[in-house]
Amino acid sequence: MKNIYFLLLVLFTLNNFSFAQSDSSKVEISGDLVSRYIWRGADYGNAPAIQPTIKWNWKNLEIGAWGSFGISQYSFAETDLYISYTYKKRVKITATDYFVSFSKEETPNYFSYNQDGTAHVFEGSVTFLGPEKVPVDLLIGMNLYGADARRYHENGDENGIQYSTYVELLYEYKNCEFFIGGNLTDPKEEFHESGYYGEYIGVINIGVKATKEIKVTDHFSLPAFVTLAANPQTQKIFMVMGISL
Repeated sequence: MKNIYFLLLVLFTLNNFSFAQSDSSKVEISGDLVSRYIWRGADYGNAPAIQPTIKWNWKNLEIGAWGSFGISQYSFAETDLYISYTYKKRVKITATDYFVSFSKEETPNYFSYNQDGTAHVFEGSVTFLGPEKVPVDLLIGMNLYGADARRYHENGDENGIQYSTYVELLYEYKNCEFFIGGNLTDPKEEFHESGYYGEYIGVINIGVKATKEIKVTDHFSLPAFVTLAANPQTQKIFMVMGISL
């Protein structure tokens, strides 16, 4: 419980550090506390996690860092850097560097970018943003380099990465987001390939996220959310609660 109280204090502090640099440029610091970290139909850590964000916005450009750090003896840690550009409020192009460590005892070298041993995954994505009258967003993301699933020749020799691709459709209605995401990459079972998102093409992430402002005082409300998501390929379902500051 002491860890939870400490994390709440950290999140409250982060909320007060968002500041403006100019009319067109600003730095924002925020954070989430979640009951577990679920991403694109997969469970990372099976434990509560703190997820800080720092980002800089200038006109249509955004540069930032996002992380997720599990609260358990088998800590999962992720630190992502990204840069995105939004064109005419309708198309968002993003480059993301995902860096993941699954164990405290075997922390990978952050500055190792060798294709055969890096813990980085570099993704390029495009999001088509729907107008207010049709609040539907379409995301397409592809792994371009790094620790992606591997391709193999028939003789068993490695043949590069699979360029694993994820697609997601998101619809907003009032305080809810309905989403459905799929794996577009088909590993070759006869070559004993394993998939990055799933073992075959299909839906891997479907669910809903609902948000609500919880009034704490007359001048302070706590944004909270609950996500219910399922992965039909792994036949698993997840329910996550979080608070944002």
